[in-house]
Parts: sequence; C-alpha cells; structure tokens
Amino acid sequence: MADIINDSKYVLTPPEEIERRINALQLSLKNERREAALLIQNVDLYYFTGTMQDAALFVPAHGEPILMVRKSTERARNESPLKHVLDMPSTKQLPELIRGHHGLLPQSLGMELDVVPVNLYRRYLSLLGIKDVFDVSPLVRRIRSIKSPFELKLLQGAGEIGRKVYGETPRFISEGITEIELAGKLTEVAFSLGHLNQLRSRSFNGEMFTWHVITGKSGGILGHLDAPFNGTGLSPAFPAGAGFRTVRRNDPILVDFGTCWNGYIADQTRMFSLGQPDSLFLEAYEALQAIEDAILRQTRPGVRCQDLYQVSLEEARKLGFANEFLGPDGHKISFVGHGVGLEINEFPFLAKGHEYPLESGNVFALELKMVFLNKGAVGLENVVAVHDGGYKKLTTADETFIIV
Repeated sequence: MADIINDSKYVLTPPEEIERRINALQLSLKNERREAALLIQNVDLYYFTGTMQDAALFVPAHGEPILMVRKSTERARNESPLKHVLDMPSTKQLPELIRGHHGLLPQSLGMELDVVPVNLYRRYLSLLGIKDVFDVSPLVRRIRSIKSPFELKLLQGAGEIGRKVYGETPRFISEGITEIELAGKLTEVAFSLGHLNQLRSRSFNGEMFTWHVITGKSGGILGHLDAPFNGTGLSPAFPAGAGFRTVRRNDPILVDFGTCWNGYIADQTRMFSLGQPDSLFLEAYEALQAIEDAILRQTRPGVRCQDLYQVSLEEARKLGFANEFLGPDGHKISFVGHGVGLEINEFPFLAKGHEYPLESGNVFALELKMVFLNKGAVGLENVVAVHDGGYKKLTTADETFIIV
C-alpha cells in the first residue's frame, strides 16, 4: 500500500488543506454557538480528513478533531494528516473515545441530517444520549462550495480528461452503433486516463452515471431525472441515459459525459452528428452558445444566482426558443447551473429562488439544454470557476457542433 500511496498519480490531500477545512468548520460552529459536529457521510469524511474509510469524525468547536475508524485504521493513518486517528473496532466505543479525547460528551451535536438514514441517526443518538442534534449540513456545504487552488487543479484535471474523451468521440461514431456501445467506448477512453466512473450525488436515490449518450428522437424522451430529458436507458430498472437505439445519419448526438479525477467532477456536454443534421438543431445550438455568453458576461462575485437563471430565460425568449429551452412545457427544469466538486449537486445553484450571491471560489456546471419532442435534443455544458476578476472555464473541449 505504501508504494501505491507514494505514487504521484495517487493524490493525497495536503495537510495544510485539511487544516484549513477543519478550521473553517470550527469557526462556523463557533459563529453558530454550537459545540461540536459528528460527520459520517463518506464524501464529507474525505473532504475533512483526506481518507474515505469506515469512520466517524468528531470536530469540537474548540480543540482538535478525532477520526475514529472501524476499518481500515492503518490506511486512514497513511492517507490522513490528522493527528488523532483512533481505532474503533465497534461503534459502541464512540462515547468512550469522545470522552477520552474531549473530556465529556457534548450537549449539542451537529450531524448531516440531509443524508444520514433515520435508523443510523437514532442509533447514534442512543449511543451518545444527546437530545439536541442539529443539521450541520448547511455549514458543511457552505464551506465545500468555496474551492481552493488545490481543488481547482483537480477539477481542471477532470476537465482535461473530458477534453480528451470528446476529442476521441468522432472516430467511434458510425451508422448502426448503439448509444450504449458508443458510451462504452467513451468510458474505456476515460478509464485509460484515470477517470473514476462514479459521479457522487448528495441526494436520496441519486444515482448518477457517466455515459449520458442520447441520439435522435431519444432526446425527446422524458422521465424521472431532474433534467429536460432522460433518454431511454437500458430497462425500466435503469430508465435514463444511453439505450439500444442505433446511430442514424443526420441525427443529433448529444454526449453529456461527466468525468471524475481524484474524486472531483467535471460535467460537460457536446454535440455531434453523422452527416448534416437538420438546421433546426444547428440553430438551437447557436442559441445555446449565445445564452451561455449572456450568462458569463454577468458571472462574477456578488451577482445573485437567481438573476443568472433569469438572464438565461430572457435570452432564450429573445432568440425564439423559450418553448424548447430547459425542456418542454410541463417538464421544464428550474435551473441552468449546479455546483460541482466532490459531488455533482453542490452549491451554488443557478436556479429559481436561489437569491444568494456568487462568491469567489464557487464552481458550477452551466448546463444548457433544449428539447424538441419527437425530434431530438441539443445541449452545451461547461464547468465555470468564479474568481474576483470574473470567471474561468475549467472545461476546454471543442465547443463546435461536430459533423462526422
């Protein structure tokens, strides 16, 4: 294991990065007059410790945190720079370990109530004998929404994988290949570049996948996803994304391929076709590019997220695509952007009702889609980092509607 961890491709989170994150959480706890937090969700654990083992992280508002590990403690110690990484063969030892380190059990404790299952929540309450439990998730998600230079570098790495995947896409497009076959070839390329084929989502039943390849009329198929369209998927057991439809000449081919590098996600959408597509799709794609430009011209710290969503609606209306933009009537989504990082649905959201402002360090996927029922769909999506001077695209794949 030591040889793997010392490999330059196996990226460990720097100690100063973990220290900054822990300090930010402790400051938030102090500002909210809260005593402590107990984190058990895997992505939060990784963010604040640098390891994703079976563990619980206790963070007091004052004092040093402790990471209590069921398995594997050895690996957690190799991967995490935290000073106190303790062996916890049984969860029943949790109160004893906290007392031994903190001196006493807290009277008030924050947990990730947006994601922790009810039965597990009740078990921890019973173990610790604590009645005042608050939801620490808003504090955690606020901290995680501001990306550091270290995180931006990993997000750029994910975007670079996407650039290479899209660069290879035209050579796989041929008449008769199925959506799922094309998706498989793109996934193989991504794997060879170090892509992690899991797009983590902070939501119940939030199964996210890499290979959203949609061709022709599949782009008009609706479904359960919080998206303008779903695609057919492979069965009622997985009713979204690539299906068995074959690529046909002149059909639009939408590839919404999320790439993941060292846990960090870049979400991109690009358009292709085999032969000349209907001019309707080319015009719609040009409109999406204009909508993206209109949003990005106003993207900077201090601008309200909801206002950028409104900009997109107004631009779509001006361009004559109000009916198709963000989905058909009755199935339209109410956002044009979602934060990305270790999860694909982080803050900020460029969405209706999200009145908070953008901040320097925010990163979001600007997701623009149009749906033409019984005809197809077009899309354009890029990951954008907000900084004091405005913004920077972290995804650099060719944005041309590529005709093979």
